[in-house]
Amino acid sequence: MSASSGKKWGSWIFLVIQLLIAAAILWWILRRPGFTESFATAWKNIHPGWLGAGLAMAGASIAAHVWRWWICLRLLGITIAWKQLGRVFLASSFIGTFVIGGIGGDAARVLMLTRQFPGSASRLMVSVVADRLCGLISLIIPAVIFTLPVRDILSTTPIGKAAVHFLWGYLILASLLFLFCWFCGTEKARRWLPKWAPARDWMLHVSDCFEMLRPTGFKLLAAVAASVLMVALHFATFWCIAKGCQAEVSLTEMNAVMPVIDAATTVPATPGGIGVREELFRDQLGSLSHTPAGAAVLISLGGFLCGLVWCLLGGLAAATLLPRSLALSKHAGNTA
Repeated sequence: MSASSGKKWGSWIFLVIQLLIAAAILWWILRRPGFTESFATAWKNIHPGWLGAGLAMAGASIAAHVWRWWICLRLLGITIAWKQLGRVFLASSFIGTFVIGGIGGDAARVLMLTRQFPGSASRLMVSVVADRLCGLISLIIPAVIFTLPVRDILSTTPIGKAAVHFLWGYLILASLLFLFCWFCGTEKARRWLPKWAPARDWMLHVSDCFEMLRPTGFKLLAAVAASVLMVALHFATFWCIAKGCQAEVSLTEMNAVMPVIDAATTVPATPGGIGVREELFRDQLGSLSHTPAGAAVLISLGGFLCGLVWCLLGGLAAATLLPRSLALSKHAGNTA
């Protein structure tokens, strides 16, 4: 068996394991007493207007994410039209969600842009890293403002306690990673890199890319601001679905539980966090606002589907962008 076919089979096996975990969690939720009745009640109370608002919020959140990445690219000396970047981002979202055994969403972002910016692979990679780090840092704000004051309530169950503890560890790790990447762009980091280190020239070039971000100062805060807006709109998506289900969940309560849920669903235990997200919504909203299990699960599914609609639109862009990028990727250089 070749290495490529072995990797493909490994991806499929991993997917099957993810699906089995998701199915087990959903079965655990569905068999709870009173779930069917509360889910049916929430379904009957759905208001189409609030669903439309949730869909609009999800689209606005994606637009803010594109804006964040656009700022990171500009700071690294790469200029691209916002509309074109939006197509690339939606296509990468589709690839990261639906393509099995292929490249990841972040790798797809780099691959599709190397066609337009040959020889800039390193800077494109750093832009994606900077984009992700801004997202991690922006999660600290709602976690401190909204989650921290109610941490004891959210930790009343074993699942809730584990999820809240994971959030604090996740945010600490994100902060340390941000500081590490910031250090990578210093002259001291380059001096400490041994001459015998494998791929030393490439690591020095990546360090130079990170160094381009250091002098930007307050300009980099614009990317963080875009990220804060993105996170706020993302949280508002689920709140709109909650309002559409006639659930008694305030925006403050939604902002309190979302950092816990978003941090936990970064672990690729299930495809797209399906099952894990629903169980955490049931647990966290049940503890904080006494939301019935059926309504909490419907809020979770509704918010996820709002984002999925925009992700499906990215499939149209992926159909045109990715094949051309794959055809030309072997000609793209790895130095700026």
